[in-house]
Amino acid sequence: MSFLNRLLFISFEVSEEVIDLVKIITICAIAAVIVILFILHRTKSIMDTRTIVFAAISIALSFALSFIKISMPFGGSVTFASFVPILIFSYFYGPLRGLLAGIVYGLLQFIQDSWFLTPVQFILDYVLAFSSIALAGAFKNVLSEKAGVIVGAASVGVVRFIMHILAGIIFFKAGYIIEGLPASSALLYSTAYNAIYVVPDILISIGVIVFMLYGGYYKSLGDIMKKRQ
Repeated sequence: MSFLNRLLFISFEVSEEVIDLVKIITICAIAAVIVILFILHRTKSIMDTRTIVFAAISIALSFALSFIKISMPFGGSVTFASFVPILIFSYFYGPLRGLLAGIVYGLLQFIQDSWFLTPVQFILDYVLAFSSIALAGAFKNVLSEKAGVIVGAASVGVVRFIMHILAGIIFFKAGYIIEGLPASSALLYSTAYNAIYVVPDILISIGVIVFMLYGGYYKSLGDIMKKRQ
């Protein structure tokens, strides 16, 4: 139990050296994903050249947009629709490809702005939260096109929000963000804290998606991405 508590709630001695080590591991993980993509490309079972190119473009665009942001005092930021490119990629290329793109993007987010307290917090904040991208096309064949896109994007936002809340509980229980807050109210504090930046960030992305849908840009972009030569 003590080991489990340490993984979940008790802060390690987080020094710059620890952060640098985790960054190195993260870079290695990204390299491993790239190798996996290359192997899948060679087998042509999941990733062809066109898919890899659009995945790279989508991740790069999302990463670039994530630098246009309003940073919050205790961490987190509201970006300018940084989720939109990878949401579009996941919708048109499916959940598995979207999952891989989301994981790579999440790891890049850690390299960009590192918040590390425990391994579980890292997985929640940077792996599972961004893996939610895989849900972008979950309602593609269930609802109408516009409804499917919007509900899918909203589902991504909800799952991301939940993952950040769970990670935030670890931060609040450890007294890392604000000292002296009662640990018993960690869920309430984490929900309020994450709502300040995650919810606006999600709504901005959904707003841009809606604009693209009703402006005809979404379908046109999809036609380009899925075109077969």
